[in-house]
Amino acid sequence: MTRHWIHGREPVFEVRTDHGHSIRATAEHRFLVVAEHGGFEWRRLGQLRVGDWLVLSTGRWLGKEFALKPFRLKSRMAGPGQFERKPLNLPDTLTDELAELLGLYMGDGSNSRWGIRFTGNLEEIDRVRYLAKECFGIEPTVSKHKSIWEAGLLRLDLKEWWTTQGFTKKSSLDAFVPEAILRGPESCAQAFLRGLFAADGCARTSGHITLSTSSKTLVQQIPAMLFHLGVPSRVLALSRKEGGYQISVCSKQGFENFRRNIGFGLPSKDDRLAAVAPYQIFVRGERVPNQKEPLRNWYVGLDSEARRLAKLTLRGAMWMRRYELSRHHIDVLHAQGLQFTSAIEDRAQENFLYSRVTGVVPSGDADVYDVTVESKHSYIANGFVTHNSGGGTGFSFSRLRPKGDFVKSTMGVASGPVSFMKIFDAATQTVKQGGRRRGANMGILRVDHPDILEFITCKDKTTEVTNFNISVAVTDKFLEAAKGGTKYDLVNPRNKQVVGQLDAREVLDKIAFQAWKNGEPGLFFIDENSRRQPTPNVGEMEATNPCGEEPLLPYESCNLGSIDLQRHLKRSARNGWEVDWTKLEQTIRTAVRALDNVIDMSAYPIKEIEEMTDATRKIGLGVMGFARVLFALEVPYDSEEGVEWGRKIMKFIQEIGYSESAKLAEERGTYPAWEGSRQWEKGLKVRNSYVTTVAPTGTISMIADTSGGCEPEFSLIWYKRVMDGEELPYFLDYFEEVAKREGFWREDLVERILDNHGSPRGLKEVPEKWQRVFATAHDVSPEWHVRMQAGFQEYSDAAVSKTINLPREATVEDVKKAYLLAFDLHCKGITV
Repeated sequence: MTRHWIHGREPVFEVRTDHGHSIRATAEHRFLVVAEHGGFEWRRLGQLRVGDWLVLSTGRWLGKEFALKPFRLKSRMAGPGQFERKPLNLPDTLTDELAELLGLYMGDGSNSRWGIRFTGNLEEIDRVRYLAKECFGIEPTVSKHKSIWEAGLLRLDLKEWWTTQGFTKKSSLDAFVPEAILRGPESCAQAFLRGLFAADGCARTSGHITLSTSSKTLVQQIPAMLFHLGVPSRVLALSRKEGGYQISVCSKQGFENFRRNIGFGLPSKDDRLAAVAPYQIFVRGERVPNQKEPLRNWYVGLDSEARRLAKLTLRGAMWMRRYELSRHHIDVLHAQGLQFTSAIEDRAQENFLYSRVTGVVPSGDADVYDVTVESKHSYIANGFVTHNSGGGTGFSFSRLRPKGDFVKSTMGVASGPVSFMKIFDAATQTVKQGGRRRGANMGILRVDHPDILEFITCKDKTTEVTNFNISVAVTDKFLEAAKGGTKYDLVNPRNKQVVGQLDAREVLDKIAFQAWKNGEPGLFFIDENSRRQPTPNVGEMEATNPCGEEPLLPYESCNLGSIDLQRHLKRSARNGWEVDWTKLEQTIRTAVRALDNVIDMSAYPIKEIEEMTDATRKIGLGVMGFARVLFALEVPYDSEEGVEWGRKIMKFIQEIGYSESAKLAEERGTYPAWEGSRQWEKGLKVRNSYVTTVAPTGTISMIADTSGGCEPEFSLIWYKRVMDGEELPYFLDYFEEVAKREGFWREDLVERILDNHGSPRGLKEVPEKWQRVFATAHDVSPEWHVRMQAGFQEYSDAAVSKTINLPREATVEDVKKAYLLAFDLHCKGITV
């Protein structure tokens, strides 16, 4: 996962299928379906209908080594009549043996006054004895009542430890998969299922693998686990007389994967499993749906002998009229030497399961997250194939040889950083994201690189380098030289030798001119970033993402979340508005945990990114809706009070965020690169090296119907373009509410504001106070834009993505002043 956003609470719906699987999502979330013509297509949840065929697919297990919670004994007694505790070996991390014991407990285990116990036949009890010895170094108390055996781990200290880890169930109806299993390594997930199937599972000689349970929670969790381990399954609700549910493995490949990687851990059941020949494996007639047209075309193209064989094998005309296809049909035809078209064969792959929608029902409001993943921009959620959003990358070209530099290995000369940028740009142009959005890149070059002048003007032509934002990495030394009107050195990055000098003021003027002309390049204050980066022990900070809010080390990634501040307001005693700090704290703590979980559960495109992301565990919790909050608080954006509110809110988010990250460090450990970091030097034990950032939230703030990031509202009136191309006007409801309450509303006020570039400032109909409060982007001077950015930057670990809007009549000198003010106020970067 390359990016992650928190949308706040939104209406969600539950999609249910005839296999017993379900998933909750918003109406806009897209799922892969088999369309009526037989091919795959993406369809939004709001478009799904009963009878639609969803595509489910086996994924891969994403868990890692899981550290168990620290334990401090509270009870004095170890068991009946034992006041002195015998030595008990408690594991620090989740092991395969502990996972299997957990599976047996969730199936046939229960709680007693003095500990935990297991019931079953002698074979199961022997397995419990072995696992207890391996996990804790103790021997269970074994007894027999009639034909039922029981093994008891009668230790109060073990019982308390078991509860501390979150392993205790109330009853069989409440059995569940513990968090440790869901977040632990693949072998532990397999071991847990081994124990659970040993207790409540069955392997028939007919090749049928089933699990029976009365727990609704397990019915939701186990099929999802099996899918991620390559074992598709079907859920069946048993009759009222039988009670409970049955989970069945429903593909041949799933059977083989279960037999090879999971099993039962009991000789009697594993022997029965091993005796099943491939042709004996029993699965239901799993359909490959909506293949009527492809099958008809295939059949028409067969020669007469092949048609006769197809009719004979597939029971002739009845099947040919219905054109229903199952994997059994395909196996039979393969055995007869017939092949389907490649399209049909692809859809019949064993790693796909097709499940018919049986219902789409409202499921209340829930916290909603939006994610972006690499590669195909789709991912597996509870087995369902779903679609993602978009993403971007940042590149530092500062280490590349300058143009014309001698290359000894080829006896030629280097082409320079800008030529490489154009190659990257062309690649990005070729690869679309999600079929619509192209990729985004940030290109950065140090100001002391010999090719800096070519870089500054590389976007002069509007048709070149269109998939890059560009920024110049400026040093403190350069900016001080620019202020003083002196020269600075150009350095060849290959050998660190000085190869020339430039007038610093002239270079800064050139940067400002280009930014005034077409908005780029921006500035990346590389020394400020280096001073404030938490892990100089790991590497140097050389680049940022395209929007500028995430300076990162080489190969790092970060997942981001933005809190909708507008949803954290409440009515004050005077019937005005105030910030609901209690609610905001709860949201911050939840978001920090969610973002930290994302790091562990993400799939990474290459090993280097996975290792670096895990080493520093950067998360980026930021805001949106800030401008709307200032409206409600009746505070002008371009004022000291407005800037102070930015500082106050961001400081609160940072303090609570670090508090929760410290709690996570106690539970899960500090981030791996913590030792040697600046946080290590301060004795600050945290789980994440970054906690806060301020992203632009352009799209998600529109979805949430609020203002973006820490930006002012661009306009009080705007248009949304719908699918048929029509543009629908929208007006800020809160302004209308205030205008009517304060008595200055008039029917033509919307038109007057529209003619005034979307702003009430300067309109005599609007009182001065409300002109100031309802500031829009172009009402705010460049200086106040920069000061607001600096206010948020003070409590942002990463950086702040913000645009410094300038009026049409702005000069090159205005751009230059804004750039220098951002430097003086310790911003990490700036764009106009």
